[in-house]
Amino acid sequence: MAFSDQDIFLNIKNNPNPDLYIKQLYVTNWKKIRSYILKNSGSEEEAKDVFQDAMIILVEKIYSNHITLKASLGTILFGISKNLWLKSLRSQKIQKIEHTLDELSKIPDDWDQNDQETLDIESIFFELKEDCQEILRLSIYQKRNMNEIANIMQFKNEQIARNKKSKCLGYLRKLIGKTSNPLVNEQ
Repeated sequence: MAFSDQDIFLNIKNNPNPDLYIKQLYVTNWKKIRSYILKNSGSEEEAKDVFQDAMIILVEKIYSNHITLKASLGTILFGISKNLWLKSLRSQKIQKIEHTLDELSKIPDDWDQNDQETLDIESIFFELKEDCQEILRLSIYQKRNMNEIANIMQFKNEQIARNKKSKCLGYLRKLIGKTSNPLVNEQ
């Protein structure tokens, strides 16, 4: 038996044993949230953790009257999950970018070995806009092709993905160049 959002909401809020209603929320929303996390650099285990945390947050918000049904419970749960996942991505340590990759091997001539060792690549990477971070993660870390990236990022075609990746790499190089020049940071 499928329950409406209103039934689920009221039974989680008022029923001393809302397990049946929570289970329906789980069953109807797990695949969508799992898919989102897997498509955005996550693992199966990370998807499970995020979904569990999101379910707990949603139920706590319902219990504490911090939520109203202005949207579907599935939409609210997806939003909580997405925010948790994006927060997790930001806080995860990005592995050291391999300078052997063609896109990142074009470092400035005046950038010596000591600068490379002290440069905090992770903080520079997080200065990029989220879409640039995602394109570079998909391309460099997951080694996805441009057609896959275009589909994941919902671009019209792979040429748009190529152009966007090129712009993002250019912006990353510019940020790396600013970091290696202390005069630029004194603005």
